[in-house]
Amino acid sequence: MAWFAPEPARRDQIVAAALALLATTPLERLTTRAIAAAVGVSQPALFRHFRSREAILLAVVETVRAQLEGELLQLLTPPADRAPPPPLAQSLALARALIGHVVRHPGLPRLLFADLALDAPALRVAVRQLVSMQRALVAELVTQAQRLGQVAPSVDPPAAAVLFVAMLQGLFLQQALDDLAPADLPDRLERLLPLWLAALGAEAQAPLQPPPPAAALPEPGPDGLQLLDIRPILAQGIDPLTAILAALLPLPRDSVLVVTAPFRPRPLEALLASKGHGITAIEGQEGAWSTVVRVAEPAPLLDLRELEPPEPLQRIVALVRALPPGGVLVALLPRAPRWLLPQLQQLGCTHSVAELADGSALLRTQGKS
Repeated sequence: MAWFAPEPARRDQIVAAALALLATTPLERLTTRAIAAAVGVSQPALFRHFRSREAILLAVVETVRAQLEGELLQLLTPPADRAPPPPLAQSLALARALIGHVVRHPGLPRLLFADLALDAPALRVAVRQLVSMQRALVAELVTQAQRLGQVAPSVDPPAAAVLFVAMLQGLFLQQALDDLAPADLPDRLERLLPLWLAALGAEAQAPLQPPPPAAALPEPGPDGLQLLDIRPILAQGIDPLTAILAALLPLPRDSVLVVTAPFRPRPLEALLASKGHGITAIEGQEGAWSTVVRVAEPAPLLDLRELEPPEPLQRIVALVRALPPGGVLVALLPRAPRWLLPQLQQLGCTHSVAELADGSALLRTQGKS
């Protein structure tokens, strides 16, 4: 019976009911009473899972974000036996995926225009994150296409991304105003995509050749470890992709960037892995994640977190002694290696340490040249 559903299943039912109701109900008229009735529970029972209507809508946005992340992962991670599509082709695929998602969930545009409907600061931030994620990804894809000569040099990639989002939102607005049936959206999109490509100075059909190999990066510097906490950026409703790419840009080969986020940024992982960076994701407490990016070095990190002391320190010392001049070792340790650092100094190595979301430590050490 419905009222025996376990809590995770009931929460999912409430979220699904709210998203389904938005297809026919304006956001300002969507009530917890209507959502409870759609699920088949009482209003007090609904509040055992969500404390308010805004909490339900936040969960809807989070669910949509997770679903879109899954679709983005498929776009950014081609099968191992297939070359990745060029960036403009990925942009077009992204547009089609977003429109397809709205066709399946016609109430979604009401959330995308939540700023216009009600005063809900947390919901506004969540929706802005959802939209800015798309904008930042498209700006990066246009930048890649520009480097390949597929986009006019005069095009401003952030402006192209704004135009991309505006194109989709125009369709969403038509659909939300009932001037356009959801099933008509894909056909209308196909008429707009050549116009967007033309605005970039690109051909209607983007070249399908894979991009050339990346240019060699400079040798690593003495520090080689940078930390970036994107939680304050996300709190402003801004997608952090631009900040992450800007942090990576000056880092030489075998440097390490540690990104701290309130969730696992899977599309970011796929995008950076496609650029040849090594990615290690570590889950911590209270939903925090550390994403370790090893620049231009896809080999997995040396993970010593499960070893009992003093074995991790002994292993590190032995490996450091065997490093070639200027060689780099990056390892995960159970905790900050306070007793190890003086030994590394005696060996003439530079080192940097960062604490990760799960309480473990990341060590990057480089032998003297």
